[in-house]
Amino acid sequence: MVVRDEDFQAFSEFEKNTWARLTEHYVSLSGRITQQASTVALDAIGVGSGMMLLDVACGPGYVAAEATKRGAKSIGIDFSADMVDVAREQFPDIRFEVGDAQQLAFTDKSFDSIICSFGLLHLPRPGLALREASRVLRSGGRYAFTVWSIPQQTDFFGIIGQVIQTYSEPTQTTSNLPGMFMLSDPWVSSALMDSAGFQDVTIAQIPIYFEPTSTADVIEFLYKSTMRPAEAFKQMAPGRRSEAENALRDGAKKAMASGGGRIACPALLVTGASP
Repeated sequence: MVVRDEDFQAFSEFEKNTWARLTEHYVSLSGRITQQASTVALDAIGVGSGMMLLDVACGPGYVAAEATKRGAKSIGIDFSADMVDVAREQFPDIRFEVGDAQQLAFTDKSFDSIICSFGLLHLPRPGLALREASRVLRSGGRYAFTVWSIPQQTDFFGIIGQVIQTYSEPTQTTSNLPGMFMLSDPWVSSALMDSAGFQDVTIAQIPIYFEPTSTADVIEFLYKSTMRPAEAFKQMAPGRRSEAENALRDGAKKAMASGGGRIACPALLVTGASP
């Protein structure tokens, strides 16, 4: 497979267009899950009073808000203007801007800490985002990003992935979209961190849970809070899609029963230091 410039652009447009649709549901759905990683990431890189922190792919601003509570001066950026509007509305005392993680509009060595919470998997060139983060970090500054763990270690995405694999038509295509779990491979993440110049790279798995009230919540989450999985379901023929949704409900029901009502969706936390 050859990845061309138009493929990078197509993925970027796919992400931006989809976020324009998903933003209104983020706080009530995805945000309840992703927010669980905020404190862990801030603790991992020692964010505290008097530090300058950049929240990349800030979404509704949870990381920036938590850092501000700790006495840090926070700035959040996101490529989605809709998300930036939500962040500004929720946290009007914090600075949020529309910005490109792959081309940060900040001078060299501007920040003590940078966090990208579940943002790199939405970028066509995550390696560029890591290099930019390294550029704007001060010497000794710390960087952290989170991504979902591989489906084999994640009940939630594992169930969805198995259903898609079983019910997708052979003719279905998602074009040249990058794999959702590419950065979930520790070797890939380590290689990109090394290439960006980070030192003392660490990778740890952190527990995160989805707590649906019913299997209907899982279907709602699929269509209102995911991108590539939702696209795969939408490409199925109506009858096939109905079967897939029933299979997803069955899988979710079993996972909820074995997990005490919760479905595990752990994440990888990757950290490194600027030289």
